[in-house]
Order: sequence, then C-alpha cells, then structure tokens
Amino acid sequence: MAIEGPIKELNLMDLFQLLAMSRKSGVLTLDSTKNVGQVFFSNGNIIRATLQQGEERLGEKMVREGKLSAGEVDSLLREQSGRKPRKPLGALAVEAAGLPKDVVMEKLRAQVEDVVAHIMDWHDGYFRFEEMELPPDQDLGFSLVTENVMMEVSRRLDEWS
Repeated sequence: MAIEGPIKELNLMDLFQLLAMSRKSGVLTLDSTKNVGQVFFSNGNIIRATLQQGEERLGEKMVREGKLSAGEVDSLLREQSGRKPRKPLGALAVEAAGLPKDVVMEKLRAQVEDVVAHIMDWHDGYFRFEEMELPPDQDLGFSLVTENVMMEVSRRLDEWS
C-alpha cells in the first residue's frame, strides 16, 4: 500500500507519527523543489535517513570530529565496495577500525536527526511511502524510536524559529 500526496496537504510530523503508530516498514521518499530525502522505517522505527544533496556523510562526520582519519575512511570505503553483500560503513568502522560501537551509534543517530530536521522544514513538494519489508540492521542493531526523533526535531525547529 502506498501513501502519497503533496507535502502541503499533510503535516509531515503527523505522517511520521502515523507510520510509527501503525508500525509500518518501508521507504518514505520526499521530493521538494530543491532536494530529495528518504527515510527508511522498520516496524515503525527509523533505521536510516538520507538526502540527495547537502547531507554530511558518516565518514565525513567521523573525520571532521577526529574519530577516524581520512585515510582510514578511504580504506573502509574500499573494503565496503569489495564486499557482497555490502556492509554499512558504521559496522565496518566498529569491525575493522576498532571504533567503539556507542560512538558509531551516536553519529548515526545525529545523522538521522539532521536529515529529518532538514526534511521537516520543507513545505512544498511531494511525498510517497512505499510499504516493503526492510530487515533491521543486523550488524549494529541501529534503530531509532520515531517519536524520540520527532521530539528532538521539534526541539531543534523551536530553537531555529
């Protein structure tokens, strides 16, 4: 079942809450006039969020914050591209680079919150939720309670205004 429509017709906070409360799994694609974002849900929880433009990638964030060197990230990306199935960079950072799991989980949480906060500021465009089974993260077990993400994003939006 697909849920779709213009962003201005449905409050995005309400849409996220609906997907969380109905424990939906699938991909929510939001297409504004300037960017495209995707939020991935598994049983109503957010497991990943991306932007087509302007998103700071996990590796870039780790280098900027001094958690990994640029060379270490390049090495992990090479290893990632050679694996079938492809392993997420965060899992490789724990497994191969020895980064503590809690550090990687915190960076992933911050990345998801940044993307969702960016998306929540969109007032024009189109959204489409496509229901599909998305397996939970087998490597790190990364999953965020959607309501908690919405509370953090609401706090940020209040501060920005």
